Amino acid sequence: MAPMKKGRQPAITNLKKAREMLLAAWKTPSHPVTKLGLRLLTLTAVRPGTLISTPWAELNDVDVDDAVWVIPAARMKLLLQHKDDETRDHLVPLSHQAKETIAVLRALTGRGPFVLPNGRHAHKPMSENALGYLLNRSGYHHKHVPHGFRSTFSTIMNERHPTDR
Repeated sequence: MAPMKKGRQPAITNLKKAREMLLAAWKTPSHPVTKLGLRLLTLTAVRPGTLISTPWAELNDVDVDDAVWVIPAARMKLLLQHKDDETRDHLVPLSHQAKETIAVLRALTGRGPFVLPNGRHAHKPMSENALGYLLNRSGYHHKHVPHGFRSTFSTIMNERHPTDR
């Protein structure tokens, strides 16, 4: 077989269009946890695989005043030799909207091990495709993927604050 050509993931990088996409996704029928997962993804700009596999133990340690989610290096996309290095933990500041989203998720899924559990098997994390399927059903197939929120966030923030890259 011919090797796959790797390119950029499709992403909407215009703030107005990103807002329209999120509104369309919110109006699309879906499981509430999937919608909240998409919201948390947009508010944190973490990798989708990292988000869906987040155990409640990580978010239970978040200080309400400090509001920083610490993702251990072991769960990050790093070289194997860096996975045990605590200095490479990823710090994600949480906005009040992110904290509110987490609070709603806690009410829905807080008794299980994962913030975003699988709809059929609560002891497993949400499917990697769940967020993508929501975007596809919202009319954004081949226009935006869950990983594209990282590009959306980066582009919009760099345009708005060019001196603070």
